[in-house]
Amino acid sequence: MKIGDQTLIVTSEHGSWVILLIPMIIGIVSTKLISAEIIPLFFLVLFSFMLYKPSEILYYEWQSGRRKSQKYQSAIVSFLVYGFFAAVFFVYEFLFLQKYLLLGFAAGALLIFILSVNIKSSGKFSFLREFLGVMILTATAPIAVYLLGNRITDDAITIWFLNILFFFSGTCYVNFLTEKISRAKGKNLITGIIPAKNIHFIYHLALSIFLISFIVVFPDQYFKAVAFLPMVIHSITMYFSGRIITNFKKVGLTLLGYSLFFALFISMR
Repeated sequence: MKIGDQTLIVTSEHGSWVILLIPMIIGIVSTKLISAEIIPLFFLVLFSFMLYKPSEILYYEWQSGRRKSQKYQSAIVSFLVYGFFAAVFFVYEFLFLQKYLLLGFAAGALLIFILSVNIKSSGKFSFLREFLGVMILTATAPIAVYLLGNRITDDAITIWFLNILFFFSGTCYVNFLTEKISRAKGKNLITGIIPAKNIHFIYHLALSIFLISFIVVFPDQYFKAVAFLPMVIHSITMYFSGRIITNFKKVGLTLLGYSLFFALFISMR
């Protein structure tokens, strides 16, 4: 979409949309409150998310002294457009509906953004940057619970925590595949101080232990652990497989399928 001579910036990371929207849907379902308030909630989340990419570009272009570049100009226009609509829906929720806790979420998102861009600049802890990204995107679950139910419940925090665990699993898997392809081509892809392969294995081993412990402690909530099974089994199987997967469109569709499976089982009562 264009405004004047500027093209509005939209993130090209399609997986981010899944990580953003599915937790929000899970949060909405958990409240059992289907009302017209879902509409302003959706647009607040949407425009707030759209702000991230132009904000990131503005930060790096400003830092590099490229303040007259076309990229910088497009980022300014995109930031103003998305920021205007995000502000409108924020004011509606904050002032008219008195959802004051939104200010806390906004402050948390700003802090995570500042940490994220600085971590990305260093390039040493990329896995931490991605974890922070998953953390803020999946926050749409407790935000949905709060905006619709007017309170943050223990269940909302649990749902957020489980969403973080699940979607960071997918992030580890994609990084692992990318590193695997790079090494097969004889390239040394540096993704941080810890190889993606090691992070992938350690994370899914720890996640498996957590899920087993979860079933032992909460046997009546076993379906929440079952929600992770396809993703965990697939990830561990691929770790020990010698296959090189290059079709990332297929990878994306596979992860989407696992995400929908996760959403279905995590929403069960």
